Amino acid sequence: MMDAVTAAMLVDLTLVLLLVIQVLIGWQRGLVSTVFGVIGYLGGAVLALWGLSSLLALTSIGPDSTARAIIMLVGVLGLASALHGLTAQLGTRLMARRRADGGGQLDSAGGAVVNVLVTAIVIGLVGMALLPVVPDAWRRTLNDSRVVTATTDRMPPEVVTATSELTRALYDAGFPPVFGNPLDEPRMEAAAPDDGAVTTPGIQRAAASVVKIRASMPGCNRVAEGSGWVAQPRRVVTNAHVIAGADRITLQVGGTGARLPATVIQFDPNRDLAVLDVPSLRAPALQTAPALENGTSTVVAGFPLDGPYDLEPARIRGTVHATGRDIYGSSMVTREIYSIYADVNPGNSGGPLLTEDGRVAGTVFARSTVTPQTGFVLTNDTAQAALTAASSTNRTPVGTGSCATD
Repeated sequence: MMDAVTAAMLVDLTLVLLLVIQVLIGWQRGLVSTVFGVIGYLGGAVLALWGLSSLLALTSIGPDSTARAIIMLVGVLGLASALHGLTAQLGTRLMARRRADGGGQLDSAGGAVVNVLVTAIVIGLVGMALLPVVPDAWRRTLNDSRVVTATTDRMPPEVVTATSELTRALYDAGFPPVFGNPLDEPRMEAAAPDDGAVTTPGIQRAAASVVKIRASMPGCNRVAEGSGWVAQPRRVVTNAHVIAGADRITLQVGGTGARLPATVIQFDPNRDLAVLDVPSLRAPALQTAPALENGTSTVVAGFPLDGPYDLEPARIRGTVHATGRDIYGSSMVTREIYSIYADVNPGNSGGPLLTEDGRVAGTVFARSTVTPQTGFVLTNDTAQAALTAASSTNRTPVGTGSCATD
């Protein structure tokens, strides 16, 4: 089996060869044709993002589904490539006479320079977009690649921000933006999670109190799935973005069995928390844990990618006071959160971060678009208002607002 170093070297050799080929292509096409091609590529990507998002909103394909991500990725690349070819050909025709008259040397040199620079930028953008979502082995290869690292590390802050937004659009994870500027996210080192943490008796007992949530949102023509945890008898805590805009909410204990109807009794789009009242719920409540220290071994419990119940080992990277936007992107809010070393995916939203003895340390609500294997968890202090609502006898339904922005 190929080791990580060899794989990274092959990636670098392939990318260097690609850059050389792009120099030759740029020289042949010339500056004008190359610039026209770049304009077509960007225009095609923007058009595909807008058009596909609108079309998919009319289908039953959920925002967290793998199919949606594949459709978006293939559609964006396909339309961008098609318009790139058309506009580049237009530029070539416009410059054909001038190049025939001997005025094409400068145009060719400019085309070579611009084409190789654009290719290097694309390598960096693709690397940044893929890092949060590819399998671990691929991620290690990309991190070890000198070409990928050289291009990503030299990206301007504005490009980093734009790429993070593009990544969200492509994968449509539904997670709220944790930081107003992705570059504000602190890098926190931590030891790898303990795989054995998922087998402790406390973690196994907690499974009886973790639920899979399904929310129907007719106003935006979609169905959302997420996770939640039992905080009190007949009360479930989840994320506001999981049920925002929903008119019908059901849940299943452990992700199987009867779908129990739920009513929203608290909806907080700022902290991204909601409390559900479930009259027919008989699952036991989970206890909450005090604040955790850096390095504490934990477990993410939930239903990623609309799948079965899943346990992912995790470790606390650190506690952060993160200033980002609410679930609608309309106002700034500061949340106390844990940054965790773990694999967090759409569908984990609203699920608990468990200590090894089965207590709830916080509520999972997002993942990093910058740092691989990094998730974000609302601390119990941030969730205090929701936990208080869960303990109350109030059963008055509240509205769920409009659908959350992606």
